[in-house]
Amino acid sequence: MDEIDECCWYSSDFTHLKECYKKAIVQTKIDERCKIIEAHAFDGCNNLTKVELPENITEIGESAFANCISLREITGTEQLEKIGSSAFYLCDSLTKFTISQKIDIIEPHTFDGCHNLSKIELPANVREIGESAFANCISLREITGTENVEKIGSHAFYHCISLQKFSFPSAVKTVEPYTFYDCRGLMDVGDLSNVKSIGDFAFCNCMTLKTITLPPATTFEYFGKEPFEGCENLDEETKNRIKELIEVTNSQNR
Repeated sequence: MDEIDECCWYSSDFTHLKECYKKAIVQTKIDERCKIIEAHAFDGCNNLTKVELPENITEIGESAFANCISLREITGTEQLEKIGSSAFYLCDSLTKFTISQKIDIIEPHTFDGCHNLSKIELPANVREIGESAFANCISLREITGTENVEKIGSHAFYHCISLQKFSFPSAVKTVEPYTFYDCRGLMDVGDLSNVKSIGDFAFCNCMTLKTITLPPATTFEYFGKEPFEGCENLDEETKNRIKELIEVTNSQNR
């Protein structure tokens, strides 16, 4: 038999929080026995501003806090082992979030639409940033700890208009389509010399970008549709290197 407290519905042993039935809730402290917050548990709790997680918590399910537009603070995230896709989708008021050292994947759309999130520190264990993981984070200026990342999904930083610098991981061989689309403030993406493929519109409208260290033509394999369209301030050397890569890939496809 399931259990109910003043605002939430739990499993009988209180290890799973299934749903918050009181959608007008403003703050909540999750029961200390809880280990998993299930999918969509707080989805649409528009007035929720603060959540305190217990020490035993290990997982936040898919879309668990999606559309919590007033959520500013969530504490106790240090022990999390998994955060589901879209977990904080459109949490418009969230300004900061501590990612646990146990997290190895930032799932698709996890922080998509967190308009006030300004800084993210990735722990050393993170190997993958999923599709649209930080898309539309328009206040995100800085993301650190990318050194060990091996895969970055498409649209990962789509429309992150305040992002200024990104250290591109050496292990990532493909810049997926729309990865940095409309990152208008991006001035530095680091070293792309190990990249073998740049997808469609990958850096489109990165109008502040001036210099990019691109891979040698001898190792490059694919150049997508207009990946640097709208990058108005690229220096001549970078423009020439882009032309060279286009010529190489075109000749390979003949």
